[in-house]
Amino acid sequence: MTFSGVIEAIGVPEFARATNTTESHVRVMKTRNSIPPEYWDDLIDEATRRGLKEVTYRRLVQLRQSRFNNRKSMA
Repeated sequence: MTFSGVIEAIGVPEFARATNTTESHVRVMKTRNSIPPEYWDDLIDEATRRGLKEVTYRRLVQLRQSRFNNRKSMA
């Protein structure tokens, strides 16, 4: 699972509606493979409605930590 994969599973328009943001902003998040924490509550609510049980706070934190650790190792 990646942040981009989560967005793809929900769909760009649906993700935008759920997080009260624009589709263009969601596409940027997808391209960057990053979802800022301020969207997580709404994201998890939408994922739950869609039966995406693997989208949890714990998993999102792991994805974020993994991205941070990858950037550190590249420095």
